[in-house]
Order: sequence, then structure tokens, then C-alpha cells
Amino acid sequence: MDRQTRIAFGLIFLLLIGYFIVMDRMRPERPAPVPTTGADSALVAAGAFDEAVEPVVPATEAAAPTTPAEPAGGQAPVMAAAPHRELVVRTNRARYVLDSRGAAMTSIALLEFAGVGSEHVELIGPLADEERAAVLAVDVELPSGTEDSGGWDFALDLPAGIDSVVLAPGEERTILFRSSDGRGGELRKAFTFYGDRYEFLLSVGGEFAGGLGGARGVGIEWTRGIRSTERNLKDDYNSFKNVFLVGDSEQKRSLRNFKGARGLAERGERSEEGTVQWVGTHSKYFMAALVPVNVQSGVATLVGDSEDKYLGFRVDYPLRGGRVRYDEDFHVYAGPLLFNDLKAYGRGLEHMVDMGRLIRPISLAIKWLMDFLGRFIPNYGLIIILLSVLTKFLFYRLTHKSFKSMKDMQRIQPEIKALQEKYKNNKEQLQKATMELYKKHGVNPLGGCLPLLLQMPVFFALYRVLRGAVELRGAGFVWWIDDLSTMDVAYRLPFTIPILGGFIDNAISVLPILMGVSMWIQQKMGGTGMGNGGMGQPGQMAAMNKIMPIFMTFIFYRMPSGLVLYWLVNNILTAAQQYFIHKGLDESPGVVTAKAKA
Repeated sequence: MDRQTRIAFGLIFLLLIGYFIVMDRMRPERPAPVPTTGADSALVAAGAFDEAVEPVVPATEAAAPTTPAEPAGGQAPVMAAAPHRELVVRTNRARYVLDSRGAAMTSIALLEFAGVGSEHVELIGPLADEERAAVLAVDVELPSGTEDSGGWDFALDLPAGIDSVVLAPGEERTILFRSSDGRGGELRKAFTFYGDRYEFLLSVGGEFAGGLGGARGVGIEWTRGIRSTERNLKDDYNSFKNVFLVGDSEQKRSLRNFKGARGLAERGERSEEGTVQWVGTHSKYFMAALVPVNVQSGVATLVGDSEDKYLGFRVDYPLRGGRVRYDEDFHVYAGPLLFNDLKAYGRGLEHMVDMGRLIRPISLAIKWLMDFLGRFIPNYGLIIILLSVLTKFLFYRLTHKSFKSMKDMQRIQPEIKALQEKYKNNKEQLQKATMELYKKHGVNPLGGCLPLLLQMPVFFALYRVLRGAVELRGAGFVWWIDDLSTMDVAYRLPFTIPILGGFIDNAISVLPILMGVSMWIQQKMGGTGMGNGGMGQPGQMAAMNKIMPIFMTFIFYRMPSGLVLYWLVNNILTAAQQYFIHKGLDESPGVVTAKAKA
């Protein structure tokens, strides 16, 4: 084994060790069971999730109304108490739970997506057992300080006994909450739901008199972000992002930017003052965003905690000029990262779907093609196979030129070796003679690489689209491949494999193994002979070619099965194309192959 071969093996060994370390840190953890609140149990028991039964939720015993006290200077307002109620709103896309305590939302279940260990994906992030998980609470900044309405008992503007609303596609319904101090001060929150959207409208109104007099600002918060929804928690957490667009400034913050609670800067909180276009947070596949209907000046703030694994946001709008009335509407998007749905807002929210900055046009074209094919083909596995066939057809001529160049390089190898032996002590003369040989035979030493490089942007775009497409989440293909967004697991071993056990999670994944075998077959047919041409290092490249199928098998072992399926089909088609190209070149008249010359 020569020195160059030893160096090649050493580099590959270091790459494998580094890859094992990185992937071990990203291996999936067992998700903690999602606690079920008493309200959820009551909903299930009452048949609130049964399509054929009208949901009924028993109302909680109401607190006795109190007479609002006359607020003293600097004291918080005293708001009239109302009976505590919960309301379930079910649309074709989601199920929402509203709580009159704070007129906040305590649950958003997406009905078209299965959760981990639950029937549906739940978006609202969990809190500690003693706390109440709620989002879209409204704060009012008063001379006495910021008053959080999350503790107020709002009155629900629906007759007693109505604890659920079901909307069919095309229908909409507005739910109104009011809280008043009896002296002219009032805060209103209205939710307008649509039967066939992931979006709802939040309307916030206020009469800032009485105990709410002198209000200086209004804030809306979603500080608990959204919870992880995937089996591979670490992969999902790595995709968590807080985002906002204020003026022309678009900011993104991930979990690692929120590292503690010692101070504002050290926590990594980010605030921006200006015209708030939108603010939101998203995981790998889902997003919650607040989009003002009428853009206005305010302060957007991103918050989070890397230890508790959550991100969130809030928006504060100042009330200038002694303003005593406030009425503003906000679109709230709470659903999957669907490019077209987010683009419809016209504010650039679609950029949250990660398609790569430089290759975005190619990614968008591929995404459009997938969506188009999805109208006619119900199986995304078949769509991925068809994509592989189409890309192979698109790059057929480039691949043909690449293989021909490789074959030409193999054909003149004996002459190159003769030159290397003749000028082994004169590198300058060797280089000159080699270039003359290339010119004589019309061979381009880079001809095998350049066509492949031209295809790389498309391959990277396919990787982006297939890895992040929410359409693949939960989409099965055949047999054991029941989710194209995760690795395919045909069988889990009852024991741990030394060294590899933690990396592969004791799972037997078939597609990456088949992909590695297809690479090996392709190489046996001469597909990676590009390294044997012109570099003068056949031993080193042969060693690289032998180890590469194993290396790539490990690289792809934990990849989404949809992506691995694409590469497997691509390898099979490439091997077939390679066979016929080489056969045609060998049978062409006037071609003197290395074998014939020998």
C-alpha cells in the first residue's frame, strides 16, 4: 500500500469517526408523554372528538361576580368576574380550545397530521404541570405597570350551555370575549374561524377609560412557541426558528441563541422597533405566525429558552397621543409550512420554507412539479421515483458525455503510464507530454467531472425539497415504508450492536443498504473510473471507490426514506445508462479499448 493510499484511508477513517460523533448527538430521543389535562379528558368523555356526536363540554362552576372596586392611584384595574367557560371550535383542518380565563387559546390540534403517540399534532407548547399552557394573551401597559389579562375572567358572548362549535368547509364563525371594569374600561377579543383554513382572525379592541384609563400600549404574546412534533426530537429542535420581519429587517433566531435567564443580552432575546410585518416561530414542519392586517409601528420581540426547548414571540404596540380606543385585526396562521399558503399573505412568509438561498428557483420548480404530480398520483413514493426518472432524462446527454470522457481516459491509460515512467524525474516535462497526449486523442481530463458538477445544484435542490416537504410527513410508500419523512425501519433488533448500536438505534433500515449495494454495482461496472483517468493514482482511487459505498450507506442511514429512495432509483438508472453507453462505445468501429490493445 503506497503513501497516498494510506493517506486516503486515514482521511476516510477520520470522516467516519466525525460523522458517527455528529449523528450520535442527533439520534432520536424517546419523547416524553404529553400530559392530558382535565379539560381534555372531559372533552373526550363527552364525545367532543366524535364526528357523529355534537360535542358537549360541561361548564366549570362559575365564580361569584364581584363588584369592581374604585381603583386607587397606581393600582391595577379591577375587572368584573364572569363564569369560567371553555369552548371547542372544530373546523375541517383543526380543533381549537378557547378558555374564558384570559380569552386565550389552550389547544390547537391539526386534524390532518398524526402526532407522536397521539391522534393529532398539538401545536401549543407544554408548560409545567402547575401552569396553564395558553397563547395569544393580551397585555395592557398602564401607568401602574403592565397588566396581563391572562388572569382576567372574560365573558363569552354565547348562551350558557353552548360549549362547542363545528364549522363545515366554507363556513365562518366569530367568537367574542369581553372583560369590563364597570367604569367604561373594557377589553375585547374576538376569534373568527374558517371551516377550511389553518388561519383564523384575531381582533383586539379596547376602551381605555376607568380602570384602564391612561393606557400606553397593547401587547400580544405567544411566548411558549410550538411544541416538538417529531419522533426525532433533536432533529426537530435543530429546525426550531424564531422569525420576524420589521420594516426591511428579517431576523431569525434558533434555540442556541437563547441560553439562559441571567439577562436580556445573555438570553439572546432580540427586539426590533419599526413597522411590524409579521412575527412567528416554526419547527421543522409547522409554524405559528401573527400577521397584522394593517401594518403599524410596534416592537417585535423573540424569546426562548434552550434548556426548556421552546421559542416564542410577542408584539407591543404603543398608544400615542392619548388614544382611548383600540381596534386592530391580526391574521394568525397555525399550521404546516405550506409554501403556497404562506405566500398568499404577500409579506414574504414563504421564505420560512427552507429551500436554499442560492438554489431557491430550482427548489421552487421541483416543489411545483411535486405538487402538480400530486394532483394525479396519490402516492408520494411513486412521485419521487418519477422525479428521479425525469431528472435522469433531463441530464442524459451530460451523463453520456461524462461516461464517454471516463471511457476515453481509461483507453489512454497505458500511454499515460508510459509517459509517467519515462518522465518520472521531470514533472514539468511529464505535464507537457500529458497535455499533448490529451490534445492528440481529443480527451478532456475534466470531462468526467464537469457534467456531474453541473447537475449538483439540482441534486441539492432535491435534497432541500425532499428533506423539508411536510407533504412527505406520514406519507407511506409500500410495505414497511410508512413515512417518507423519516428513516425506513423494517425491523428493530432486540439487542444492541457494539459501536453501531447508538448510531443506528438498533434499527434495520433497508433502503440505505440497497443504495450502498447499487453504488457498489455501479462501481464494478466502471462508473467511478473518473479517478483512474489522468491523476496517475489508480491505487488510491481504487481504495476510495471500495470504501465509498460503505461510507455513503452510513451517511444516508438516518436520512428521510424519501430522499434515500430518490438516490436509490437514481443509482439504478445511472447503472443501466452506464451499461448501454459503455456497450455502445466498446462496439463502435475504430475504438481501440484497453482490453483489445492488451
